[in-house]
Amino acid sequence: MTLPFDKNAYDTIRELTFIRGLAGGGFKVVNDGLIIKHDPKEALTKYLVTCDKRVNWDGVDKGKCVQYAMTLLGDM
Repeated sequence: MTLPFDKNAYDTIRELTFIRGLAGGGFKVVNDGLIIKHDPKEALTKYLVTCDKRVNWDGVDKGKCVQYAMTLLGDM
């Protein structure tokens, strides 16, 4: 039996991709058209703080995500 792939499901791979984006210092366009670059260290630090407060980890391996964020932060 094959289960259909749910492209809307949120899983560990997508969370790790999000974390990698935080570490990259990517650009963000805000409503008025300004482009700002976020500080990767600050973004990863804030992510780790929010991990302690996050309640819903359905489909996401919290341990892997926290470890990955800490590793990326440590490499900076």
